[in-house]
Amino acid sequence: MSAELGKLRQQADQLARQFRQKGYSDIADTLSADAKSFGAREKIARQLGVPETFAVSASVQPQSADITPSRPLQHVALEIPSVSEEAYNKTRESLAKEGFTHVVTIKPVSMGELATDEATRNRFAFVNSSENMRSIVPTEMEVAIDPKNVRIKNSNNKSTDTQIRMTQDDEVKLKGKLPEEVRDLVSMPMPNASTASQADIDYQDKTGKPLYPDFWVRTDDETVSGGVVVVGRRGPSRGLHVHGWGRDVGGDGVFAARMVVLPRKLAVKAAE
Repeated sequence: MSAELGKLRQQADQLARQFRQKGYSDIADTLSADAKSFGAREKIARQLGVPETFAVSASVQPQSADITPSRPLQHVALEIPSVSEEAYNKTRESLAKEGFTHVVTIKPVSMGELATDEATRNRFAFVNSSENMRSIVPTEMEVAIDPKNVRIKNSNNKSTDTQIRMTQDDEVKLKGKLPEEVRDLVSMPMPNASTASQADIDYQDKTGKPLYPDFWVRTDDETVSGGVVVVGRRGPSRGLHVHGWGRDVGGDGVFAARMVVLPRKLAVKAAE
């Protein structure tokens, strides 16, 4: 196994150099991160005494990519409280005082649909081909964002698990600043790729500026074992990139995002 991981590391390094020479620095950076991840796993495999290679039975044939069945949609379930209009407005006002002034309606649309739908596909410069990531559907919800502080400070160069903990800590700090009666009405989970992409598209549509002008936000969406997705871009004029990234690999431009899920407003019944 360690020998095979070593080959993957070399291949990723080689591809990174080729893409960088051709001017595709975004893809090259992703491949370099993959190479680092494979290298770290290679060392662990050797330390554990795992066999250099694994023999594959001659009767087992790899399935061609063009006949791999599409993965069914995976709907993400979030517990979102339903509240009165008064409580909803109080929550919005309290969050706005803390800078969370931009509200996005997240639709239950998978990353795969965003990447192929005529209305949104041109917003992306690159989308990872992972069927698992493309099949994840976010909960329909409203998300509040602080445009001036989208990123959690100093959350770059951290692993996914560390960034998840930093997101949880940031949620606790934010709730401590909110009125007691609205604290339990909001949450701050790490966004999935579709949510992060919809937020950037919505913000750019309304302001003319990208939400992630020159950095990426981390998601916990798995691409392959040990790989997750980051969403962002290297420069404000570029399309949105949805890249694979090592789960345990940090990056100078890879941050944890601050996105607050709002409560649902109860529908008002019409008077009889």
